[in-house]
Amino acid sequence: MYYLAIGRGMLQRLQHPVVQSLLGATICALTLLWQVNAQLPGWPVIHFLGLTCAVLVLGFRLGLIALAVPLALELLFNYWQSGALPSDHSALLLRWSLLVVAASVSYGLYLVCDRYLPHHFFTVIFAGSFLNAMATASLYYTLNFMVMDSTLPLSSTEWFLLPLIALPEALLNGMAMTLLVVYRPHWVAVLRMGIFER
Repeated sequence: MYYLAIGRGMLQRLQHPVVQSLLGATICALTLLWQVNAQLPGWPVIHFLGLTCAVLVLGFRLGLIALAVPLALELLFNYWQSGALPSDHSALLLRWSLLVVAASVSYGLYLVCDRYLPHHFFTVIFAGSFLNAMATASLYYTLNFMVMDSTLPLSSTEWFLLPLIALPEALLNGMAMTLLVVYRPHWVAVLRMGIFER
């Protein structure tokens, strides 16, 4: 995936100061969001993802790069704190894989919204951001619960928690994208690509 993300066109795009600033801000925002964790006893760690906003602001390729950096920073911070790298990287690789799958689904859902829904401001905000983030968070945490708790199907408690996780995620991404689309539309990659200028 990352081989596809980095190409000659991407390196030229990274030379633009606005794109550099957006990438840095997104990496900082994702790093901070992922440090605010909530966890019930015996459950996986839950945190805001911010994937939909990152992928829509940076585009799919830069969004994938922005996902890897906070995980690498977390690995370096754990090394700095404990003095040794963890011997079992499977949890980190699993988290990375789930994030890449969720980012891919998020961008794919946005493209489906763009293709089949009317090209309107409301479509970008509600379907492309809010509902997209809700579906992405639901998918990510469903997969996370299935991997962490291998008893299938999911219990009623896990199904009950999914809307409680997905709605705040959707609200956070929807509000962020609303502000960006209204006040800084040139910062949003899907709007810079001219998708809505048909």
